Amino acid sequence: MDNSIDIHSQKNPYITSTDIESKLQEIQDEAEEIGEPSLVSRRLVMAGTAIIVLTAIYFLGKQRGQGTKTFVEVVRL
Repeated sequence: MDNSIDIHSQKNPYITSTDIESKLQEIQDEAEEIGEPSLVSRRLVMAGTAIIVLTAIYFLGKQRGQGTKTFVEVVRL
C-alpha cells in the first residue's frame, strides 16, 4: 500500500495545513480501529498475575517458616 503523493504532479507543490490535518485524521481513524485490549483479556491478565503473586508469597512463606519450627523433646523419668 503506497499512499505517497508525487508533489510534482500537483498544482500546488506546498504542504498546507489542511493536508496535515487530513493525514492526522487518517492516522487517528486507523488508531481507533485498532482499539485497546478487550475487557476479557485484561481480566485474564489480572487473574494470572494475582495467581502468580499469591503462589510466590505462599512458597516464600513456607520456606521461611521451615527455619523457625520449634522442636519440643519430652523426656520421661
